[in-house]
Amino acid sequence: MEPELRRKAPPAVLAECAVVATDLDRTFSRPDLSIDPAAVEAVRELQDAGVTCILATGRSAADVEAHRLHRLFDAYVLEGGAVWGRWGSLQQADATGVHDALRIVRHAGHPVRERKASFGTAPEALDLLNSLPGVAVHPNVDTLDVVPAGCDKGHALRDVLATLGLPGAKVAAIGDGCNDVHLLRAADLRYAVANADPLTKGFAHEVVGPCSEGFVELARRRLAARPAVAGVAKA
Repeated sequence: MEPELRRKAPPAVLAECAVVATDLDRTFSRPDLSIDPAAVEAVRELQDAGVTCILATGRSAADVEAHRLHRLFDAYVLEGGAVWGRWGSLQQADATGVHDALRIVRHAGHPVRERKASFGTAPEALDLLNSLPGVAVHPNVDTLDVVPAGCDKGHALRDVLATLGLPGAKVAAIGDGCNDVHLLRAADLRYAVANADPLTKGFAHEVVGPCSEGFVELARRRLAARPAVAGVAKA
């Protein structure tokens, strides 16, 4: 995937973005993956200003709940786009191909971290996975995320916006890894945190501070930009 030119004029000004979508690990979180209270407060301030906030992560619902983020955001994109929606009414893609691939990868001796509709495995399994039908492979920091074919954070973001009744809303998105490129491409304004990999930075309109500091910086800019917009009612 070739990066787009980062210096071209953004297609929307920040004040027009009714939605902010963020990755979790090392974007919304601190470098050690703990949750920054300042980032949590920034989400609440955005919501108070009428901005819809969406968490888009490769992690599972159980992981999000363990971080106590399961009632914070207006909607969720989980497992790299294999699961999406409001908390309590999450939808899931058909994971038949994923479950078949998981058995093959495990039988081949590769480590597997199983989730509801996806799994993570070692980079050494890439050639094997590329030979299997029904799955898509998204590189992560030091693992491969395996999801149903056609699933990614960008497609799931569009599905979530339709579910929320915001299909035409402008989105500001922020991330750090290769698995966030689809999320950024689906957004009107694209941000990368300072610790992002070069590919992700190449897709961004702008690079902000590192990890949760970068998310808070984006939130502060959105709050300062105004005008306030009508958000969605929390479930």
